[in-house]
Amino acid sequence: MVLVIMLAAEQEARGARKRGKGKIAKKTRPCRKERNRQWCNKDNVEEMLKNHTAVHKENIKKALEETEQETCPAGERNLRDDDSRDPNERSLSPWTYVKNESANRIPGTYVEAKCLCDGCLIYGKDGVSVENSKDYESLPIKTSLPILTRYDCKGKKCRERLEIAQVTVGCVCATRKRATVPPSQ
Repeated sequence: MVLVIMLAAEQEARGARKRGKGKIAKKTRPCRKERNRQWCNKDNVEEMLKNHTAVHKENIKKALEETEQETCPAGERNLRDDDSRDPNERSLSPWTYVKNESANRIPGTYVEAKCLCDGCLIYGKDGVSVENSKDYESLPIKTSLPILTRYDCKGKKCRERLEIAQVTVGCVCATRKRATVPPSQ
């Protein structure tokens, strides 16, 4: 009886091997493109980045043009003057774009917003001048940006790592946080 069970088990094992069951899984190989220092996951990351604000060509171009504005423009302008300006220039919490470049990642170039004022721009008492009010604060608006980074390069082989970076895409004016005092009893 034991012999019959052992023979049946052996026949079942042979049949499973023929059908592909019971095979040992092959080890995954590194990306073949890696040998030539090409990106393995480039298409996946580029699809995720397709409509991302930080990699729009217009914003990157603007970052190159706007490098001269590094300080808060309080007192310099009338907020009502020119409606054709970009949102970062019309905002009560203005910002400029800063270009970030690296050859060892995708995207190779992206822009980040940099808030120009600690407070927010409001009209002065004369109704014409603009001042940087410390009653409010400029806060960065952040979003996630997938970044594929190349590291640990030896010869023609490199490893890739997908990271999610928090990138500032604009600034917003908000009231300052105040310490709350518990009501007295």
